[in-house]
Formats: sequence, structure tokens, C-alpha cells
Amino acid sequence: MPYLDLTDHENYVHLLQLFQAAHPGYRQDNATIRAKYDMPDQYFLSLEMTKELAAWGRKRHLITRKDADRLVEIAAGLSTHTDPSSIVSLTPRVLGTPPRLQPTVLSSEIFHWLSLRKPGPKESTEVMVFTVPAAIEILQAAAADANEPDGIRLRAQQLVTWLQQHG
Repeated sequence: MPYLDLTDHENYVHLLQLFQAAHPGYRQDNATIRAKYDMPDQYFLSLEMTKELAAWGRKRHLITRKDADRLVEIAAGLSTHTDPSSIVSLTPRVLGTPPRLQPTVLSSEIFHWLSLRKPGPKESTEVMVFTVPAAIEILQAAAADANEPDGIRLRAQQLVTWLQQHG
């Protein structure tokens, strides 16, 4: 049986539907949250539920080990990295014309905040240093890009707000 490709949103939704069909308690919890917030088409997962979903999907050969690990990594990241300062640091560096000391942000930290994972060898071999205004401009473009996933757009906007307050 082939694995579900979780890069396809429909497959991810299908996995959640299968999981909730097999776990009526989680299905009821989700239905309660949906009703409370009037969000009938949304799925709500806790870190505990995500861990169980990943193990359940692996056991039934519905998802790969890599996808299972990534589900847990994202859920753990969302629950622990709610403040950009937990990942992104503002470091004073001499930049600009004329050269002056100013706060900067690393591209690797921006990537880590947006994707909830550190960049691997495929993403970047070069770390770039951005001034705060340059980082804000890049992040605002990402937040406005309709082709970006909603989670990335939301985290980009959160980082823009944080940089504007702290940079």
C-alpha cells in the first residue's frame, strides 16, 4: 500500500479523518472545538494527539517515518515556540553605508521560525545577515504571498510585529 503524500493537503485531511474515525474521543473533542469557535471545516490537534496520530499512521503504513517525525516536530514547535525570541535573535553588527552598528537577523533563524525546523542542506548552504528593515520587507512579502501556506503567512506576520517592536 502506498503512503499518503502529506504535502498534498487533501491527503493530510484524509489521514485526520481516518484517525478520528478510529478515535471517537478525539473526534468528539474536535467537534466541540469546532462548534465553540464556529469553524466547522477545521481540525484541532494537541501535541499529545499529534504524537498519537503519527504513531497510528506509521503503524498502519499510511505515512512514512519522515512524515510522522515532521508532524510531531511541527506540533512540538507550535506549542513551544510561540515567541519569536525563542528562535530569532537580534545581534548588533556593523553594516550599511556609512558603516554603523545596527541590529541584524540571520536568514537561518528566519527560516527556522517560519518552518519550525532548522534549515537542512537542501534549503541553504549560505546564511545571510539582514538588517531589521530588510528582514521586515522580506517577511511582509511572505505574509502577503497567497501562494504561501497559511501557517507560514501567519508566522511571518508574527515575526514582522516582533521585529517592529524589538528591532
